[in-house]
Amino acid sequence: MKHLKILTVGLGIWFLCFGVLPVLAHANLSHSEPQANSSLNVSPSEIRIWFTEPVERNYSQIVLRNVDGAIVDLMDSRVDDGDPQQLYVPLSPLPNGLYTVSWRVVSATDGHPTNGSFAFGVGVAVTIPTPAIVIDETVPLHGVLVRWLNLVSFSLMIGVLGFILFVWQPITPEEQPQITHFLGRLLLAGWLFNGVAGVLMLLLQASVSFNSSLLETLGHPTLWNFVTTSAFGRLWLIRLTLWGIGLMLLGQPRRKNFFPLLFILGIGIVLTQSLFSHAAAAPDTLVAVIGDGLHLFLASLWIGGIVSFVAVIAQIHPHDTALTTRMVGYFSNYARVAVAALLVTGIYATWLQVGSLEALLNTVYGRALLIKLVLFIPLLSIAAVNLLVTHRYLQADQVVWVGRLQNLIGLEVVLALGILVAVAVMTSAPPARGIQAEREAIAKVESTQAHATGYFGMETVNNQMIHLQITPGYVGENKFIITPYDEAGNPITDASLIRLRFDYLDQDLGRSELRPQYDPTLSAYVIAGNNFSTVGHWRIRMTIQRPQQFDVVTDFEIEITTPPPPIAPVVEDSLPYLARVIATSVTGLLLIGLGGFFGFQSHRNHEFGKSGVSVLCLIIGVLFLLSGVMIA
Repeated sequence: MKHLKILTVGLGIWFLCFGVLPVLAHANLSHSEPQANSSLNVSPSEIRIWFTEPVERNYSQIVLRNVDGAIVDLMDSRVDDGDPQQLYVPLSPLPNGLYTVSWRVVSATDGHPTNGSFAFGVGVAVTIPTPAIVIDETVPLHGVLVRWLNLVSFSLMIGVLGFILFVWQPITPEEQPQITHFLGRLLLAGWLFNGVAGVLMLLLQASVSFNSSLLETLGHPTLWNFVTTSAFGRLWLIRLTLWGIGLMLLGQPRRKNFFPLLFILGIGIVLTQSLFSHAAAAPDTLVAVIGDGLHLFLASLWIGGIVSFVAVIAQIHPHDTALTTRMVGYFSNYARVAVAALLVTGIYATWLQVGSLEALLNTVYGRALLIKLVLFIPLLSIAAVNLLVTHRYLQADQVVWVGRLQNLIGLEVVLALGILVAVAVMTSAPPARGIQAEREAIAKVESTQAHATGYFGMETVNNQMIHLQITPGYVGENKFIITPYDEAGNPITDASLIRLRFDYLDQDLGRSELRPQYDPTLSAYVIAGNNFSTVGHWRIRMTIQRPQQFDVVTDFEIEITTPPPPIAPVVEDSLPYLARVIATSVTGLLLIGLGGFFGFQSHRNHEFGKSGVSVLCLIIGVLFLLSGVMIA
């Protein structure tokens, strides 16, 4: 029961963290005023952009440039007091012209930056395409390294604590005081390592917000202001407080509740990580973050436990198969539950952050996830061998298997560190689902623009049919394709001259002409020109001359307009309602099933480690199931 109390208090810290910082969705542009590519009759009074999640007040900005590229002098960008998802900047009256809005925001949910641009016109038409979003999957190497160190530090801290509580203490630590002392030093090293990793994470996130390097961030004059005003900084202060309390405990003499208290603090530190992650961008934020926190906690418990195991085996006598057998048994008790729950929460996270095979195969996040799975399979296989084979031979007192166990666990450690590299890449890259949604939005715009037909006309003269195609059919440069057919319906390919004469019918602007040339690849006569110089009613007089034939003359009349505003991509990455209900409910049922199954076994066999992890799975499974019911 002692260990159940530990986990219960840990969950209390979990919900305390939720009370400190509510989290919502992910930072993509939703819409703007003025709208992207719009043409306005009068100057707007402000530029206001809506994002799909709250943005950092002090580290998000809007920049305005005129048609020459010069920056327009503006007031400071502001986050709306009533809606942190809105960023705006007041404007003084703008003269007529074309303007480009550039924005860069930092998510107040997961700390990732996003940027983009769009154009609008005052008194003029917008005729150039300006994408509203920029797809950037760049993963900085230093960011991956810092996040990997942070994950390793969690594994050491939580894993060593779990090994001490659930493996070493239930055995006979009095008989091995030197190993107990060794585990204490390993725990201290893991705790200190976590503190260093926490500082590196602070510098990394600050460098993202400042848009500077890590070294520049270290001496930045507003670094402390970032800690006290940003969402990440506030969570980091909670992490620092919990870590500092733990460090003070480590400096005190060992007492009865020493390791349980450290375990509770470790859970709280892990939760500060999940509260500022990709999971916080999900629509069902509570269960997404809880699921991510459980996944990170169990992974740290398992991987750190493996590291502790291999370190302890190196310290004990190589012929002590009895002690090694007991360690394998106790470690397997909670490791089996942890791995099963990792699979369940991992599948939920994959659905949440990836969502499709195309996103899995064609994004940085998805490929890193594939590498993680490739490494996880042999890691799981080795764990199964140790449980089913090695444990049996150790029980038979076969000393040789102590060394084999050490080698197998050493290989597990290597694979686990590789998995953490893949996870570091995943946490550094934007989620695959969002990237895929952006690509589909841009592809839809490009497809719509590519299928613009322009103008098509057909005239029949002296039993000869003439087709005229003009693309795009607006003011400015156009492509003219003429396809004439003779009396028998065969394409005419022997024209000695085709002439196009352009007359503006609304007033006299003079006459211009073009002389298309035959293009055998199109079986037509083709030329491009800027003859439509203004909007209005135009006449094209076409003359076709052929050897030994009378000239053919015909007129085409066309109304020319300015190009419509380019279409801005609209990203739709919301999750279907029914899919959310099913995924959340099924995940909850699976966690409840795992917790109940392993919990019954642990209660019968008095296995406290398995019992504690099982209860945690049960509680979080119920939360998932309740969330599914509430969504429905």
